[in-house]
Amino acid sequence: MNTIILVSNTSWYLYNFRLGVIRLFQQKKFQIICIANYDEYSEKLIKEGVVFIKSSLANKGLNPFQDINYFTFLLKHYRKIKPCLIFHYTIKPNIYGSVAAKLAGIKSIAIVSGAGYVFHNKNVLNLVTKKLYGLAAKASSEVWFVNKEDCAMFVAQKIVKKEKTNILPGEGINTEIFKRDEPYPMNGEKFIFLLAGR
Repeated sequence: MNTIILVSNTSWYLYNFRLGVIRLFQQKKFQIICIANYDEYSEKLIKEGVVFIKSSLANKGLNPFQDINYFTFLLKHYRKIKPCLIFHYTIKPNIYGSVAAKLAGIKSIAIVSGAGYVFHNKNVLNLVTKKLYGLAAKASSEVWFVNKEDCAMFVAQKIVKKEKTNILPGEGINTEIFKRDEPYPMNGEKFIFLLAGR
C-alpha cells in the first residue's frame, strides 16, 4: 500500500483542517500516517483509520537542541517508513520536515497557510526563520500557499523560486460542518458581520 505522511504541530490542526484530505487519500487506497503532538484530537484521527505517531515538537520554543531532536526524530521515521509523499504544515514541520525528507530521498510539499508573526517583526528571529525557510524551500518538491500575498512575499524576498510555488484555492475546510444552524441575520437587504482577529 502506498503511504502518505501528514506532519503538523498539533493533532487538532490535522483533524479540523485536513480530515477531508485524509479521507480523500484513503478512498484512493493510500495508507495515511499523521505525525503531530498528542492532544484530545489524536484519538479521533486514529478512529479515522490513520496511523498516528506522537511527536514532541516545542511549537514556540527557541531551544535549538529541542529543534535538532525534532529534526532527527522526523528523519528517523521518514527513512524507516519510506512514504511516497509527505505534506508538511506549520512553520517548524515545514522547515525541519522538508530538510529531513530531502535527506531521506522522499518528495515533500510544504504548505504555508499563513506566513506567521515572525515575518512581521524585523529582528534576529525573523532573519533566522527566513534563512531556514529558504533551506526548506530548496529541499521541498513544491511550496503551496493559501494566499497569494504570502506567495508574492516569499518570492520577492528570494525565499522560494516562483516556479516551485502553487496557490491553493482555500484551506480545504468542509463548509457543511462549519456552518450555522440558522440563517444569518439580515438588516433589510444588507448583510452585516463582525470580524474579530489579530
